[in-house]
Amino acid sequence: MERDTIIELLDKVYYNAITLRETMMYGVDIGTVGGGLGGSIAAATLGRAGFSVVLIDPHHPYPEDFRCEKIEEKQFKSLRETGRLMEGIVAASTLCTELWIARFGRVMNKRPWFGFAAKDGVLNFLRHRLVRCHDRVVNEVVGEGAGIE
Repeated sequence: MERDTIIELLDKVYYNAITLRETMMYGVDIGTVGGGLGGSIAAATLGRAGFSVVLIDPHHPYPEDFRCEKIEEKQFKSLRETGRLMEGIVAASTLCTELWIARFGRVMNKRPWFGFAAKDGVLNFLRHRLVRCHDRVVNEVVGEGAGIE
C-alpha cells in the first residue's frame, strides 16, 4: 500500500491520527494523540507503512479499565488491512456471540451478535508492536495547544 493511500484511509477511519507541529522536535512525521484502540491501531499502521510515529497518551502501559472496546464484523475489513496486527487483536480478544444490554446492573435484553470484546491486552499488544518496530512512545500530553514535553 502506498503512503498516500494509507493517509487517505486513516483520514476516513482514524480521526485521532493527526499531524502535530510539535512532533518535529522528536524528528517524527506524525503524532497520534490518544492511545485507545483507534489511536494505537493508527500509530501501528502508520509505522508499518514507513512513517515515523509518536504515540501520545498519559498511560503506559494501558491500565485495566472498566470499559471494553467492541470490534464488530463490519470493522474487520478495515482491520484486515493492518495485516499481522489483526491476528494479534483477535488473539487478545474474546469472541462474543451474544450481546447483553444492561442498565444499572440489570440485564434488560439479549440478542445475537458476532464480534470481539477487546480488553486491556489488545491495547498493550498494539503498543508493544509500535515500540518494538519503531521505538517511539511519548506518554505525556501537556495542556491543550501547549505542545509536548
